[in-house]
Amino acid sequence: MTYRRLGRSGIELSAVGLAEGAAAGISSELVQYSMLALRPEEEILETARRAGLGVLVRGAVAGSDKEMAQTAIRFALSHPAVTAVAAGSSSVAQVEANFNAANAPPLGEADQSALRDAVRPLRYTSHR
Repeated sequence: MTYRRLGRSGIELSAVGLAEGAAAGISSELVQYSMLALRPEEEILETARRAGLGVLVRGAVAGSDKEMAQTAIRFALSHPAVTAVAAGSSSVAQVEANFNAANAPPLGEADQSALRDAVRPLRYTSHR
């Protein structure tokens, strides 16, 4: 038996839009979320979790070196609403490293807090 699900991606997601999407049969949302792009924490991630929607993260590792990329994957996957991270790879070694990072334990609250304090988050003003 084949199961097909509909996901969506949008710049201007809102809690209301997520709830409407879930009611219309949407099963997942693609969002940009990283240590530098924390906007989804404002309402999107928790709303998606409550609605039972999967969350696919993009942009978690963009422009990162290997060690930072692995930390970025673990950071995004540490949020309980995040289902998966779409991480680009240009070699087998990167695929393996990303796989290992995705299967590592979530970052603890202290580590997540330290990362938030150590980086200057991007603030989107034109997407509101």
